[in-house]
Amino acid sequence: MTKKLFIGAFCFFWIGSCTQEQERKDYEVQENELANFSVISPELYPEERLEVKLNGELVVETGINTSWTHSFWKHFYYPDSIKLIEVSIYYKGEKKLEKVYRDTLMTSNSRSIIVSRTFPKGITKENYKQHGFVPMDSADRKITLVDDSVHYKNTWVY
Repeated sequence: MTKKLFIGAFCFFWIGSCTQEQERKDYEVQENELANFSVISPELYPEERLEVKLNGELVVETGINTSWTHSFWKHFYYPDSIKLIEVSIYYKGEKKLEKVYRDTLMTSNSRSIIVSRTFPKGITKENYKQHGFVPMDSADRKITLVDDSVHYKNTWVY
């Protein structure tokens, strides 16, 4: 009798946890003319993950735990007004970088999040010199939010 109760309770909690999982909407579009938001990154390291939330809703989650992720430029159409943008970078499950943009570029028709390549900690414009591969454990990244109409003005973008 106790086995049946245990199995019944296990099934009840398992089914309950499955129904609570919400499906994430896919806002990605294939044509950049249709997009009002994009994310650009040169690469992500193995075990590195990038999350972007718009108005608290997870829109972009990318990263592969076992191999290198090549550069990408993903375009999205988010139907609501974008008032809050949160960008987080995790490495081996630990949050390495978080950037939050509030009430910014709300009047822009299209905006982009640009994630830089990794660079050695402490590098600035003044002391910059060429560097090659930088291990993620001793590296920094920069996250920038740009207005596409200003940033890509007079530029031919694919």
